[in-house]
Amino acid sequence: MEKTLQDHLLRALNELESNSFKSYQNKLTDCRIKEGYERIPRGKLENKDREDLVKLIFQYYGDSYGPELTVGVLKAINENNVAADLQKLLGKESSASASRPKIHFVDQHREALIKGVALVDPILDSLMSANLLTYEDYSTIRREGTSYAQMRMLFYKYVCSWEEPQKDLLRPVPRTRRAYAEFVIALYNDSLCKLLNSLHLDFLVEAFCRETQNRFLS
Repeated sequence: MEKTLQDHLLRALNELESNSFKSYQNKLTDCRIKEGYERIPRGKLENKDREDLVKLIFQYYGDSYGPELTVGVLKAINENNVAADLQKLLGKESSASASRPKIHFVDQHREALIKGVALVDPILDSLMSANLLTYEDYSTIRREGTSYAQMRMLFYKYVCSWEEPQKDLLRPVPRTRRAYAEFVIALYNDSLCKLLNSLHLDFLVEAFCRETQNRFLS
């Protein structure tokens, strides 16, 4: 079974003795964090075992920054051998990922886009402006009764035959954090985010948006 990034981080933390693991947890609360990320609150680190801590790291920092931060913290507490071993594993993972055929955003997230996009008209307007849809195409799609049906027709009748430059027009590139949050809520429908807000779990909404941004805009 192929190892994941979380597996690699867990293996590294399992190499730490109890005192070193405690030092690692303490260092997480005062190390320098990249702009755009939030430090894990000290209270959330208390009484966490290694597996729970790895989950927290990926929840707050995602696949793109979590491993990098872990290596930095290991070096900061002088666990250089563990850090070096982890870097080797991450290097192999990066090489393996690079060798895999890259799937376009639109194809990778087709199901989520079809099911989740609530506002189809702005997308159709943009595609018409780019001459990818005719007025007849536009009208045909809009005659479908629901946003789901409209997106399904758009994808399977038109988008699936496009080349990458045309598909790029469907790739979301909002310029602000707020715009990105609005995109995520529109893409996945707002039920999840509303539920999290109602439970006063706003930080999970931000983490969800941040992780989605890391995945979609990388």
